Amino acid sequence: MSEPHATPGHSDADHGAGHDGHISDKTFIKVFGALLVCTAISFGVNQFIGSDSPAANFILIGIIATLKAILVVVYFMHMLMDWKKLFIFIVPVLVLAPMVIIVLWPDIVHGWRSAGPP
Repeated sequence: MSEPHATPGHSDADHGAGHDGHISDKTFIKVFGALLVCTAISFGVNQFIGSDSPAANFILIGIIATLKAILVVVYFMHMLMDWKKLFIFIVPVLVLAPMVIIVLWPDIVHGWRSAGPP
């Protein structure tokens, strides 16, 4: 008899590798290493540039933080695979958020005007 979970063309050795819809463990380790390197670079930028040029320090660390956030969202939050499912949540938010602002706008404007000067 054959195994109930065996798939043609795949052996038990391939079980740890990435299947359709799954990210392999090696990829997670690589992303974790990239996050560690980015953290070390951020620390180095802060140590070497620091207060000498706060604007450059802010920009460089901000760029690195954005890269780290993208890596976390894409790999650890599985957005690489679940991007289509995300629209189920994004579309209602994009519809409801402007509606909430439109509904509350009269209260915001009237409340601000009726409060008078401080």
